[in-house]
This record gives sequence, C-alpha cells and structure tokens, in this order.
Amino acid sequence: MTSLQKRLGKMEIKNQKKLELIWVQSPEALFQFWPTITQGMIDVFAERPESMDETTMLNEILTQHMTVWMGFLDHEYIGFATLKIWTEPKAPDRKIMFMNHVYKRPEIKDNLRNEFMVAVEEQARKMDCVELRFCSLRNMEKYAASLGFFPGFMEYRKPLKGV
Repeated sequence: MTSLQKRLGKMEIKNQKKLELIWVQSPEALFQFWPTITQGMIDVFAERPESMDETTMLNEILTQHMTVWMGFLDHEYIGFATLKIWTEPKAPDRKIMFMNHVYKRPEIKDNLRNEFMVAVEEQARKMDCVELRFCSLRNMEKYAASLGFFPGFMEYRKPLKGV
C-alpha cells in the first residue's frame, strides 16, 4: 500500500469502480488508438497551447521519449495520460516520472483524481522511480491575465520512499 493509498484510506471514497491505466507500448496499438487519443489532445492543447501539438506528441511517443497510458473505468475508456521518465544528470540512478498531460473525457462525471494519482504512483514505483512530478497552472491565472500576464506553471514533486 502506497502512502497516498494510506492517506486516501482515511477518507471515504464513494467511487468503487475499478480504474486501470494501460501503457500503449507498441506502435501498432498506438496507431490503432491514436484517433481516440487525439480527440482528448485537442482539448488539452486548447488549454495549454504552448505545450506541444499532436505531431510532436506522436514523435515523442514513437521515439520513446514519452509514454501514453489509456485510462479505463470498468472497461470504459475515460482518457489518457502522457508520462516521461528521466534521470538526473548528477544522479543517473535516480529515475523520475513526470506527468506531462492528463485528460479525462468531459462526459465522465466521476471525480477520479485520487484514484488516478494512486494508479500513476503505482506505475512509477513498478518502474523504480524515486520521484513523481507534474506541473499545473497557477491559481492566479485570471488575475494575472487581467494584468497582461500569460499563465506560467507550478511544479509539484513527491518523493517515493521505499524505492
């Protein structure tokens, strides 16, 4: 049981459906599901146009610089996540998983944030990562935009103990 699962165990989780993340590893599987994934990418890139585009993302995945994971809730496709694993130059034995993009289909009403984070953390541990990271828009987005600023990102880090 991960530390996040332990903390979540103290909370009542009303959603008892099974969330699965499946790594789309082969190019054949990627191209089979690409039209489905691309639908979500359009929404992701509309919110974060500076992040990349579909062609760049496809190249990153095909060259194994990024992985794509499809999410299923009780066998129904609900969205995807793109993840990168890298090592720090000064500590090549430290693998870090970074969540680049996360997408949930808008018609899926379940709040799956907790379950999703547990599933990603489990995959990071299985891949011997020592840290999990992601970026998020700052809470000041509307205020800053009113002053002429464009959104920046805040990085969140979580050391994975016991790896």
